This record gives sequence, structure tokens and C-alpha cells, in this order.
Amino acid sequence: MLQQDYLFEWRTILENAMLGAEIQGLDMAKARTRATQLLTRYGLGKFLHHRPRQLSGGMRQRVALARTLVTEPDIVLLDEPFSALDSQTRLALADEVTESCAANARPRSW
Repeated sequence: MLQQDYLFEWRTILENAMLGAEIQGLDMAKARTRATQLLTRYGLGKFLHHRPRQLSGGMRQRVALARTLVTEPDIVLLDEPFSALDSQTRLALADEVTESCAANARPRSW
């Protein structure tokens, strides 16, 4: 996840959050459910059908984080993902990322 959110202005917040799943050819029904859950958890449930230009910088950053986590990646690389957030939201989302990554961790044999 990059420092800039790089959301597509012609897509809704929900559509932006589902972009990675769409590109990877994942189950879109499952991706929609996961995206909706993440966005709601991040306080954006009322904005699912809004466009990025209608959100603050911090809200856009939360959409970008949801987009990153919708695909349930094995590894998450973050470049100052919380820079546009207030301290309380920053702490909450840092905890969320940690929990989400731990829940998706899969044992690997090398």
C-alpha cells in the first residue's frame, strides 16, 4: 500500500475497495462482502456509494487500506499508510492491520 491512495475518481468507494479482487479474478461476491465489512469497520459504511472526491484525505486512506486487505494478502507492505489520519484513528487502524494479518497468516514450510 502506497502513501498516496490512488483511488479511481470514476469508481465508488466500494468499487475502489474491490479493485484488487477484480484484477486477481477472485470471487466478487465474497470480495463485496469483505469490502463492505472492512469499510464499515473503518467508519465508512455510509459512504459506500460516494466518489473519492467526496471524502477527506483520511477517509480516502482508509479506503486504500480496505482495498489492500480485501484480497487477504499473505504479505502487506505499507509506506506511511496512516500519514493522513488523526492519532486515534491511526492507532485503531494499526491494530486492525495487525489483527487482520495475524488472522490471515498461513503456516509455511520452507
